[in-house]
Amino acid sequence: MVSAVIAISFCYGAYMGEVFRAGILSVPKGQTEAARSLGFNNFQTMTLVILPQAMRTILPPIGNECIAMLKDTSLVSIIAVADLLRRGRPSTISSPIRSSPSYTSSSPCCSPKA
Repeated sequence: MVSAVIAISFCYGAYMGEVFRAGILSVPKGQTEAARSLGFNNFQTMTLVILPQAMRTILPPIGNECIAMLKDTSLVSIIAVADLLRRGRPSTISSPIRSSPSYTSSSPCCSPKA
């Protein structure tokens, strides 16, 4: 289960990084130049000019990725349950139930005759 969480985190982290990168790059370069001409520093340019405009482009793919992640986590939960059930199964199959000598010797009809 932990490995599934790590795998989903890496996978969707990469997708989200691409979504944010594409959204930021979709803002025209002239917006950055205009913010610089107004005297904004890098942080102000990004937070006050670039990101608000990029959010229009970023929000729809984020919704799509969240829905896809919801679907994948339900799939992982089913796989994890099946894996847990299968994990307990080999121990019962590999060691068949054997009758204990105490059970056979205590019953009068099945006790070994000397």
